[in-house]
Amino acid sequence: MRESMETVSLFQKFACFFVFLISNRLGRILFVDTNTLGRRIKKYATTYRALEDIYTYSRTESRGKGLFERIFTDILFHFVNAKGVRNRLRVIERELQKVIISLHKKRVHIMSLGSGSARAILETISVKTNGVVCDVTMVDKSRAALMYSQKIAAALGLDGNLVWVKGLLEEFIKNGKDHPPDIVEMAGIMDYFSEDTAVEVLKQIHRLLLPGGALITCNICVNPERQFLEKVLGWYMVYRDAGQLARIMKQAGFQEFKIIQEPLSIHNIVIGHKANP
Repeated sequence: MRESMETVSLFQKFACFFVFLISNRLGRILFVDTNTLGRRIKKYATTYRALEDIYTYSRTESRGKGLFERIFTDILFHFVNAKGVRNRLRVIERELQKVIISLHKKRVHIMSLGSGSARAILETISVKTNGVVCDVTMVDKSRAALMYSQKIAAALGLDGNLVWVKGLLEEFIKNGKDHPPDIVEMAGIMDYFSEDTAVEVLKQIHRLLLPGGALITCNICVNPERQFLEKVLGWYMVYRDAGQLARIMKQAGFQEFKIIQEPLSIHNIVIGHKANP
């Protein structure tokens, strides 16, 4: 499991400032048109593939490319938003581990809605959780995402107690009714929900959760790189501040929750609890 959070160096601040001085046209040339990984991010924006590229980026991936491309690839993957996504993953893993242990159960059921690669869950349960056995149900509309998640599980040496389900909210609800969850994780999905949809989905999650159970979700915040993400990478999201996120949680029935902002203030992570009767 990842530990340290990422920050922004003086050079990276300068590089990002430079990006905002150039036009969208030049930005596309530097970070997409002449950049192999940049083209891949743009092509798969909003999907697990783009997120996985960001999670796992290493300078070795641009080895063999020209100096110009290597430099701008590294700048792209060290933008504040890229670092913020990796920080979000770290916070979710840390908080998920805390919740698993705090339930004081020998066995817990975790469900993930829009699971994508489910990296946060799989990395968390692959390390010490005080002997708690975790059953995990991962629901996603993408078969490719589920297959990728299975590869991560295999690489981490995980077997048994893991179920991958193709579908969205309907399948999530069906499986949740059959086997109510102690914990629901929904990372990166609120970024694409209108407020009405977000409230309705969280209400469904609240109904499914066992008493004392927890929801872990998150939402991107307004930040200076938004225009670059939209105009250059074609990555459009719904941005919310902590107050807006709190209002949605309350309307959905979560009266007890905490909001954590990762160190770069790009993402708010919220952990909500369903009250015991």
